[in-house]
Amino acid sequence: VRRAELGGGGLPGKLKAGSAFAAYAGKVARFAKQQNAQILHCNSLKSDIYGMIAGRISGIPVLWHVRDHIDPSYLPA
Repeated sequence: VRRAELGGGGLPGKLKAGSAFAAYAGKVARFAKQQNAQILHCNSLKSDIYGMIAGRISGIPVLWHVRDHIDPSYLPA
């Protein structure tokens, strides 16, 4: 899910992006469990959200490390 896809497309576009987001988080959760991960270390704003969902699904603790530029010009409305 790209940043530009999060702000447009009306309800169908948001549902499609949300579905892709959730599916990817599920893949991360499965991979982490298969690797016997002890922690998920997320290193960007988007990966923090994926990681939060993957951590909830897998029961693995999540460490957020945000280094992105947090500014209205960077984030979609």
